[in-house]
Amino acid sequence: MTNTEFVHNCIAHTVDEFGKLDVVVNCAGVSCFGLFEELTDEQWDHTLDVNVKGSVREIPQLIFSIPPRRWS
Repeated sequence: MTNTEFVHNCIAHTVDEFGKLDVVVNCAGVSCFGLFEELTDEQWDHTLDVNVKGSVREIPQLIFSIPPRRWS
């Protein structure tokens, strides 16, 4: 989830393979363990990169990959 090109390629491959997307479940996430005051900037950056930016990387391509329907 930290590589935009990889995420876009996965979505494109899925659409090519199955013809469309009906639903997306965004469930990727990581966590840092340890005392709050001991977590490094690198640990925080990785956590935010996967948990927040990972979702943001998917949205632009997914909007056009899921066909509009009355119920979606």
